[in-house]
Order: sequence, then structure tokens, then C-alpha cells
Amino acid sequence: MFLLCISSFVTMALPFGIGKMIDFVFDENIGLVKFRNASLFLSGIFFIGACANFGRVYLFNTASNNIVANLRKTVFSSIMLQDISFFDKNQSGQLVNRLSSDSQIVGSILTTNISDGLRSLIQSLVGFGMMWQISPLLTGLVLSVIPIAAGLALVYGRFVKCLARQLQDYAALVNHAGAEKIANIRTVRAFAREQYEINNYCAEIDKITQLGKKEVFAKSLFFGSTGFTGNMIILSVLWCGGGMLSAGTITVGNLTSFLIYTAYSGISIVGLSGFYSEVMKGLGVAGALHELVVTRPPLVTRKKEVPPLIKGSLTFEDVCFAYPTRKSQQVFNKFSLHIESGSVIGLLGKSGCGKSTLASLLLRFYDVNCGAIQLDGVDIKDIDSSWLRAHIGLVPQEPVLFTGTIMDNIRYGFLEATEEEIIEASKKANAHDFINDFSDGYATLVGEGGRSLSGGQRQRIAIARALLKNPKIIIFDEATSALDSASERLIQEALDRYLLGDRTVLIITHRLTTLRRVKKVVVLADGRIREQGTLDELMQGKAPLFKSLLARELSGGAYLLSPAENAHANAL
Repeated sequence: MFLLCISSFVTMALPFGIGKMIDFVFDENIGLVKFRNASLFLSGIFFIGACANFGRVYLFNTASNNIVANLRKTVFSSIMLQDISFFDKNQSGQLVNRLSSDSQIVGSILTTNISDGLRSLIQSLVGFGMMWQISPLLTGLVLSVIPIAAGLALVYGRFVKCLARQLQDYAALVNHAGAEKIANIRTVRAFAREQYEINNYCAEIDKITQLGKKEVFAKSLFFGSTGFTGNMIILSVLWCGGGMLSAGTITVGNLTSFLIYTAYSGISIVGLSGFYSEVMKGLGVAGALHELVVTRPPLVTRKKEVPPLIKGSLTFEDVCFAYPTRKSQQVFNKFSLHIESGSVIGLLGKSGCGKSTLASLLLRFYDVNCGAIQLDGVDIKDIDSSWLRAHIGLVPQEPVLFTGTIMDNIRYGFLEATEEEIIEASKKANAHDFINDFSDGYATLVGEGGRSLSGGQRQRIAIARALLKNPKIIIFDEATSALDSASERLIQEALDRYLLGDRTVLIITHRLTTLRRVKKVVVLADGRIREQGTLDELMQGKAPLFKSLLARELSGGAYLLSPAENAHANAL
């Protein structure tokens, strides 16, 4: 700011210096030596101004980069700490646009634009002060036009503020749509929808262009009007100044200085108007960022208790729940279930019956609407969420791998793991052999989302990642539902090996092939427990829903039964 003041005052010294130099030329009493000394003095002043201008630009732009970096860190941290329900309502493309484009705009407004605005303000104030000293009459003529320019700037700024918010919101939606189609290019290509997506994207871009044209029209009208007004001011000053020069009330040098100050001040006023419009634009964009930063997750931990030792017993007590995006549709109503520590429980049922929702509630992605979920007798609302999730492993139906190597993705389960521990977890997950078949081994790049690997390979890496975490509770959510029989067999062997421990295991499935080693099967339908018991009890007793699921699985030929189980199945 100090350098800004110096550079601005030096800039505004130029018209005064030029005026004096012109008067020196016309004054016969001023010698050539004094004229040269004055020139050298002005050169020194201008050098100081150049140094100050360099420092101003360097420091302001450095500050801009730091502000953008800090803003992006703050916004990203806020996004990462939001509840899962937040991501149900907000699209990832919009959030990425807030991080990139919006942060850059706000950072520019807070530094470069403020620098330019303050420079324009200082130069206009100094300019009008010098103009008043030279000729109050001509200064009054120039000042008479200021209210018109201010009014135009006010109207234009309000329009731009509203339009900027619309443009950024729409651009975020289009960016999300484009990123989504690029990320799923295989699906687009499989259905031969390339031209369809191109046409849709171009249509959306055309809508943004139309909004941009409104801003361009208003901007052109504003700058055209202010430019015409400025030119008319200079013409008026020349007309009045010419009369004063003829009357001898002003010198040639002073009139020249006044004209240059008028031009400088006019440019500064236009700069102030542009600064105001840019600030309004920045405020429109900053509003969306501010909403992200101040949004606090609704899930609150009441006591942040960290149990000293976890056993792994779970209790769902009269749980009621509906997703925040569809509150009228109850998933659970007075749902109760007790799972003893170290037990292996199979959750069975058709798709949409609430099996995966139980996993989301246990991980506290969402809070129950009523009732409670207890871990070792403690309500999970009283337990620190990070600690809770650190002791629960999840193997989802569609495992997500991050861009990077196989080693990086497995280590994600436990960042401090050694290479030996990662290899051991891979062996337990039946992944070590196929990883070694790659030329780069564990350094093999998996591609975006793990696309360079097969479904079975991705699933086994996900299991290795969960095993490396060494959780007391682990959830297998449809871990083999979309795999071929060979991949399913390998993963089943890994599961069987893992189930021999003392962990509490929840196997969520709509298939029966993964239920051989479970101690208890719970059959869900419509968010309720319809049937439960051991596999033999359900096969031999009254369990129509379980038997219908079994019959459906048998008809598909996918359920590999033991001889004893075959006898029960044939009897059914």
C-alpha cells in the first residue's frame, strides 16, 4: 500500500513537471542549465516511481496467489468435512468449480482489483487537487460530470453482481455435466452417444454465451458512455481554456498540465467505475464461496468420547431413518437388532430393502431420526466420528480406487503401513499373485477409478485395503455381487480366511453364496427384519422369504451348496 501511494504520486507529478518544462521553454529568463537540471530531477523521480510500481505489482500479485491458495484450502477443508447428505444435494462439478474458478476471481478482487481501485482513487484525488490549484473554474466544469459517471457505475455494478452469480452457477453445472460425461466415456461410447452428448454440451455452452452477451452489451454501453463523457469534458476544457489563454489568465504550461490532469483523472474515474463493477462481480461469486465456508455439518458429536478398548458389539435400538433428500420415504421404522462382538452376521434381502443403509448409519454417514445405534453400549453420537470410522472397515460393492499405484491404494487403509504389511494384506485378500503378474508389480498404475483393472482385481485390492486397516468391525457390502465365478471364488476364499478372526463381521448381500460361515442370517424386507436365524434353521423352518430368495438363487445356478445343504435345498 505504501509503494502504491508512492507510484501514484509520482505518476501524478508528470503533468505538473511537463507543464513547468513547457513554461521554462517559453520563459527567456530560465537558462539551459536549469532546464537540464529539472529534467534530471524528474528522471530521478520517475525512476523512484518505477521501482515503487515494480514492488507494488510484485507484492500485490504475491498476496493474490497466497489468498487464492488459502481460500482453496479453506473451501476444500470445508467440503471434506461436510456430511454425506451435503454431497447428496450438491454436484461434484459445482464444488470443483467453486474451488478453481470462483476462488481465482475472489483472490483477484481482493488484491489486484483493490490495488487498481486504490490507485485510481489516489490519482483522481491528487489530480482534482492539482486541477483546483491551477484553475478552480475549469475544475468546476469537470466536476459537474462526476454525478453522471457515478450513476452509470452504480446501475452497471448492480447488474453485473446479479449476472455474475448466474454465470458462475450455470458454468458450474455445465462443468459438472462435461466432467461426468468424460469420466464415463466408456458408457457414452458403448451406446454410441458421442454426438448426442456433443450437441447437449454445445447447447448448454450457447446458453452461457447468451448470458455473457448480456454482460458484454452492458459493459460496452457503460464504457462507451463514459468514454464519450470524458472526451466531451476535454473538449469543453479546451474551449474554455483557450478563452482563458487568450485573456492571459492561464499560461500554456498550466493549461497543458490541466489537460493532462483532466485526462489522468478521467482515466482514474473510469478505473474506479470498473473497480466498482468488478467488486460487485466478486461479491456475487464470493456469496457462493461464503455459503460453503460457513456451512457447518449438521451431525454433531455430543461428548467426543473415545472408548479405551473396543469389543465390537452393536445394537440398533428402535431406529427410524429417512434420507434427507427424500424425507417422506421411511427406510427404517422402529428397527432393532443386536450383534454380539466377534460374530459374523449375514444381512440378506432384495435390492432396496435397507441393507446398505445400515452400513451408512453405522459409519455415521447419516444420523438416525429416532432411536439409537450403540457400540459396546455407547451411543455412536457420543463417540468421535473419526475414531469410530477408524475402527470400522468397509468393502463396498463398487470399490473406488484413486489415481496412482496399487501400493498407494492399498496403503490408503493405513498410511503408516510398511511394504511387508501391505504385501501380507494382499496375500490374505488373494491379490498378491495377480499383482506380481504385472510388470511393475505394486507400482502398477491403476488408472482413473481403477479402470485398468478388472472388477475382481479391484475388489481384491479393496479387501486388502480394508484388511490393512485391521478394524474390529468390518462390513462387506455386496462384495461379490457383480463378479464372475472365478473371481467370486477367490474373493470368497479371502473372506473365509478373514472370518476366522475375532472381528465383528457384517456381510451385506442379496446372494446366498457368501453366507456359509455366518453365525446368523437376518432377512430384511421393507426396512424390517422379516426372518432371522442360522442358515440351517432358516432352511429347515418356516422362512418363506428366505426360501424364495434361495429358490431364485438356485434357478440362476450360482449358489454352490454342500451335500447337506443340497439335501435341504432339494427338499424345499
